[in-house]
Amino acid sequence: MEEKATNISRKMRFSDTGFAVLKNKSFRVLWTGYLFSFFGVWIQNITLAWVVVNQTNSASALGTLLLIQFFPSMLLTLVGGSLADKYPRKQLLLYSQILMLLPSIAISFICLHSPVSLPALYLLVGIVGLAQAVNNPVRQAFIPEVVDKASLPPAIYLNSTAFNIAKIAGPAVGGIMLSVFGAFWTLSLNNLFYLIMILVLFFVKAGQAGRKDTGTGKNMLHEISEGIKFSMQEKRIQLILIIAIFLGTFGYNLNAIVPLVAKFILHTTPAQFGLLTASAGAGSLVAAVLLTIFQKTNLRIVTVGALGFSLSLLLVGLSNSLLIASVCFCLFGFFGIVFFSSSNSLILLLTPKEFQGRVSSIFIFLIIGSTPVGSYLIGDISDLVGVKETILAFGLVCLMSFIVTRLFFMRVKDSPV
Repeated sequence: MEEKATNISRKMRFSDTGFAVLKNKSFRVLWTGYLFSFFGVWIQNITLAWVVVNQTNSASALGTLLLIQFFPSMLLTLVGGSLADKYPRKQLLLYSQILMLLPSIAISFICLHSPVSLPALYLLVGIVGLAQAVNNPVRQAFIPEVVDKASLPPAIYLNSTAFNIAKIAGPAVGGIMLSVFGAFWTLSLNNLFYLIMILVLFFVKAGQAGRKDTGTGKNMLHEISEGIKFSMQEKRIQLILIIAIFLGTFGYNLNAIVPLVAKFILHTTPAQFGLLTASAGAGSLVAAVLLTIFQKTNLRIVTVGALGFSLSLLLVGLSNSLLIASVCFCLFGFFGIVFFSSSNSLILLLTPKEFQGRVSSIFIFLIIGSTPVGSYLIGDISDLVGVKETILAFGLVCLMSFIVTRLFFMRVKDSPV
């Protein structure tokens, strides 16, 4: 009898956590596909960053790579959000995955020979970036089609969990494969994961979100402006977006910060470089799991995430050993995912379905679309004044901008969603 009660208690505890959303078969299949997709992205990121830094021995060259990789997000993320509100999101995901796969195959063959042709590499990376600019907001907006509103926060947190499992395993595997097999076979694994994600989409059943007036003839700029107008009407969304401008530009540059710290401060091996990125992923994973378990989504969590993220970036700039840097990157990853995931979840909960693609794309634009500017700045400024000094300056900008913004919106309070 006691054993039976214990089993019932365990089932109740599971059902009370966000992991219960995995009982939804379509979401479970989609989550698996996202996991493979994220895994490939991190393998590709670490490989290309290491190839460019070691061939050129230049922080500016790495900044140029990341500028080209993420610049399309500055131009097209808002367009992707508008498309997500107008056309079937599942089809958009499928087409964007195919468009990312084809140039990625070409990139792997370019890296087969040394030295790598940087102009050709930059061109292909830019094409991948164009597809990612559409894929990112569509991927976020697709989740509400697979789960109901009550399950949306844990579904988003589990999506972050998949991303951060990949952030841990991807760099670690990528660093080892780089050392043993070289860039070609490492990037070929990424191509395989693209194929898996494409196949997964055929097994996901989803509803149809978005507007029913797709034939009204509204132009794209008008649709984007509607999304921006709605965002400015909700003070909580407005607060999140303003903080995201500064944290996205000066903080969410892991693909630039880790290689620069590894190369110019710690002078690490490829495997140790992978360890630093995996440390950030470990912190992010812990945060995502805790958010999933407790299913909390409110403005207080968002602000704690932003403050902790800014302070941890300053700690990264002060680190001077592999151990200390790994711990600091772990904190950096933890608070980074607390801010990003809780913000994304709160935004989607506050936004009607017909606007979700556009409003979430604004947030992604500010976090990811601003990365090219931040990556280019951190590369060029690091060449001028040093990596440590640049990271400390960026951390200070994040901290001060958060404090000023939160004081300006002091009267904005939490209310039930």
